[in-house]
Amino acid sequence: MADCKSNYTFENWAHTLKFKPERFCEPASEADVIAIVKDALARGETVRTQGGGHSWSDFVVTDKTLIQLDKLNKGLIADVLKRRYTVQAGIRLKDLINNLALDGLAMKNLGSMTEQSIAGAISTGTHGTGLRLGNISSSIVGMKLVTGTGDLLTIKESDGDLLDAARVSIGTLGIITEVTIEVVPLYDLDHNTYFCKFDDVIDKIDTLNQENERFLIWWLVAPIGPKDNCCAR
Repeated sequence: MADCKSNYTFENWAHTLKFKPERFCEPASEADVIAIVKDALARGETVRTQGGGHSWSDFVVTDKTLIQLDKLNKGLIADVLKRRYTVQAGIRLKDLINNLALDGLAMKNLGSMTEQSIAGAISTGTHGTGLRLGNISSSIVGMKLVTGTGDLLTIKESDGDLLDAARVSIGTLGIITEVTIEVVPLYDLDHNTYFCKFDDVIDKIDTLNQENERFLIWWLVAPIGPKDNCCAR
């Protein structure tokens, strides 16, 4: 089983969550994840999973076993013709992007930050922008996860409702160990940012969304700036 330690303190990116689990484990394989879950089950305890710690939600908080999947970070299968890319669940988005680019591929949509793990990003509903583009989870067409009983469940593209449920499950269906992503050919974005008045942007929000494939507003509230200002890009 993976090495586990007892002196770990979790703190999220925004410094709004901080706690010490009884055990912190870093599995290096799918088999390690299964062993951790089965061990916790035998002791009547629970396991929770952390990704990059970007979420402010407290569903990761536990006084029992916490695992991080950073060691499960490999690219597994690149099917360039079918535009399918299979990776381990702990890979960070920034590394996934670089791996895809080597094969002339890219994600359909991403958020503003790329420090998250792919499993954490989809499980928490991390989004990008654009009326005609889905969030990151919508590009997932298959996955493997370890259920609460320690069984390995493979979810295929044809599994419909089960796949939909697993895409943004916040860990409730199990611990994701692998995902298959529907990707697109590598592309460049023309990025323009404008400093605007918030009310002016809101008055034109429908038109801006229709005229741009991607549209984002950064609302500048105190202490960054007066709340009537924003950046549109």
